[in-house]
Amino acid sequence: MHRTSSSSYLVLALLLLLATSSEPFSFGWLFSRNKLSKKQQAQNDYCYPWLEGKKLVNARQSHEQSVDDVLLMCHDRISVGDKEMKMTEHRVNSNMDNEEDEEKRRINRFLTWLRAHGARCDKIEWPSYATGSQIRGAVALDDINSNEDMVSIPEPLLLTPDVALKDPDIGKVFEDNLEDFSDEDMLLILLMHERGKGETSFFYPYLATLPRLPDTLLNWNEEGLSWLQDEGLSLEVFLRESQLTAHYTRLVEEKLKAGWPGLFGEAPDDASDSESKGADPYSLENFRFAWLTIQARAFGRRLPYSALIPLCDSFNHANVAVTYRLEPASVALNREGGRQREEDVRLEGQILFPCPDSRSPPRVFHLSPSGSNRYKKGEEVFTSYGRRTNAELLLFYGFALLDNEHESVALSMPGIPSPPSWFQASLSALGTAGSVGGRARSMAEDVLRPSHLLFAGATEVPSELVAYFRALTACCSMNEKDVVEQKLDYMQHFPCSRHERDAFSTLGAHMSASLAAFPTSIEEDEVELLASLAASKGSEGKRREVEPWENKGIRDAGVKGENASCRLAALTYRLTRKRVIKHHLELVDKRLAALNATLRMERSQETAFVVTENASERKKKK
Repeated sequence: MHRTSSSSYLVLALLLLLATSSEPFSFGWLFSRNKLSKKQQAQNDYCYPWLEGKKLVNARQSHEQSVDDVLLMCHDRISVGDKEMKMTEHRVNSNMDNEEDEEKRRINRFLTWLRAHGARCDKIEWPSYATGSQIRGAVALDDINSNEDMVSIPEPLLLTPDVALKDPDIGKVFEDNLEDFSDEDMLLILLMHERGKGETSFFYPYLATLPRLPDTLLNWNEEGLSWLQDEGLSLEVFLRESQLTAHYTRLVEEKLKAGWPGLFGEAPDDASDSESKGADPYSLENFRFAWLTIQARAFGRRLPYSALIPLCDSFNHANVAVTYRLEPASVALNREGGRQREEDVRLEGQILFPCPDSRSPPRVFHLSPSGSNRYKKGEEVFTSYGRRTNAELLLFYGFALLDNEHESVALSMPGIPSPPSWFQASLSALGTAGSVGGRARSMAEDVLRPSHLLFAGATEVPSELVAYFRALTACCSMNEKDVVEQKLDYMQHFPCSRHERDAFSTLGAHMSASLAAFPTSIEEDEVELLASLAASKGSEGKRREVEPWENKGIRDAGVKGENASCRLAALTYRLTRKRVIKHHLELVDKRLAALNATLRMERSQETAFVVTENASERKKKK
């Protein structure tokens, strides 16, 4: 069907203006744009951008135009606007496609770089969204047994303090001042230095895959932190941010830039990366990136130093048994876990990148499942970040686990009256020798502690927490003389079940009050969590890491990162904490039920005894 062009509508509008105008018509106003002020021109550009420079004056200035004229212009705007909207949508989709294509090129370049230098990762697929959680991770391409390598990475591909010492630019600084720089300091400076080189860095294929905004609570804003419903953790975030800034001042500004101003300055003008050219590699922003990246990704507990291990630091975390080691390239483990000799890695027929130091045979970093841990083909493979609570996982890595077996919650004691001063002194004076005295002093310290830890999966209420509430309950029913005379017996157990029941009843009331103090309930969090999980699963799945193309404008979102994924992490964190408290409340209720049953039995026994005694007395009287 023939469609009237936008130029036809414009001609029609001009003819109508001729016919309806009461004054002599002149085309001069069409060409008087240069006579308008800059403000008027800006208004015209805003009101009528579809005329591409040949704009009509603002409608407020065109009082002679009839309503029909404006309607015609609007009709013309709509027809052209359809095209503009489609073109805009096409440009947005095109930009997203280009950015995703660029990310694929980065990943391919990274994997090529790894294999070109002897890395072995043929047993896994990374990146993959074919994971149970649909979070980007690694999947087994074959069965992987315990102690069998998932990946192996030659040492020259690792970012380590040793690489910093051998660096031709900054190595001399560390070599001459070893006592002034820790291993972590050297790794921090090395990471900033290599990023400043841009594409000229040997490590660029790896560095280009790192998220520009590491996943950590330190990248959440106040609104995001409020979702956690934990003021203590929010305070920890601010303290760590202060520590980061203070460390930057001491290490970079006062030590590096003051001591070697010509070396630790701006990036060279010939840096091939446009983002690095002329920038300061040692700025606070770059230091922050390096600090958070190392906090989240570095290996080191079983290594001679902290190190960034390409690819291995991209595996997701689970509470599984894994092992890693750094050993000569000619040594490996067979499928049964025994050591075997193998040929050195050969690089025939592969594209090689320049290696920073190949004078000595490299060692190889091996990452393997251990113990009873093993993976079937198609399963996601994990590494373990250690036995960490959800608070630690959020602080360092930006996520939390619903089924974290290492989760613990500090139950604070606000609103509960502290024991009087004479009672605290009595507890502190309980016993001075032997195990009994030591236990008494320990219990005294527990009583004075402001909070107590509740652990996920516990089978009974912590004894020190029970001791705390025994002491508090006793304050209401015993005087100073009673406490001093009963001493340790009083602390270890109450003389009757009634006192014990009162202690557990008070503890249960406090736990219930702690749950009620949260802004949302467990049930409300569960509903929102299910909705968030459903919304996070798209065609590609939910990504835990922020992709490079997603960094644009995210600082203006609800959090400085993926709004949805941060919300999901916050929901998981606060729900898990509430479940731990609820679990301990159930343990308290179970103990109360047992104590009440004991009290009923004691009362019945007392009643039976009284009846028997009365009967005996009556019998004697007869």
